[in-house]
Amino acid sequence: MIKARLLSRRDSLVSLAILLLVVLIVAVSVVSPLLNQYERYQYELAKDARLLQQSGAVAKSKEELQQAYQAFEAQKLSGWLYDLKEPAAVALDVQRRVSAELAKNSGQLRTISLMPAKRKGEYLLVGVQVHFTADFDAVLQILEALETEKPLLAVDRLRLSPVVYRARAGEIERQQLDVQMTVATFVRAELEQGGGQ
Repeated sequence: MIKARLLSRRDSLVSLAILLLVVLIVAVSVVSPLLNQYERYQYELAKDARLLQQSGAVAKSKEELQQAYQAFEAQKLSGWLYDLKEPAAVALDVQRRVSAELAKNSGQLRTISLMPAKRKGEYLLVGVQVHFTADFDAVLQILEALETEKPLLAVDRLRLSPVVYRARAGEIERQQLDVQMTVATFVRAELEQGGGQ
């Protein structure tokens, strides 16, 4: 009888262990997809949070751009830009301004030529290539005048080389610079397309 009880107890423990194993397998098979779904949900929430943050940054930058444009208009900064429609007309005006500055500051113009317009995104880079000689102070005055007067011009490339002159006896040696530079400005590409029609 004791033996029968022990066997019955052992059978009930085995049955209980099998039942626990089956319950565990069922629980894992039910909970595993739920956990997988929860991880996907968390991933989607994080992705949506990033998109929301990016959208907020775009909206904020739009407001900042509008404020900058209003400040641009309020301060009349449009005077820094060319309002001519044709890039060729802008390039000719750049050539006129450079020639006038060279003449005003005793620069000796060797060559000046229009450079072909180059597209840079929404803008065209137009200007001139200049080769002249002048003393150091004149070169500084020319560069300052070109880069600070309205409409805005920029010295895109600049190459300076000393020019050696032989001084006669009793003469002070002249310090001259040979200057090769590109002076340019930007024109909106839409203006160029509209002007050509």
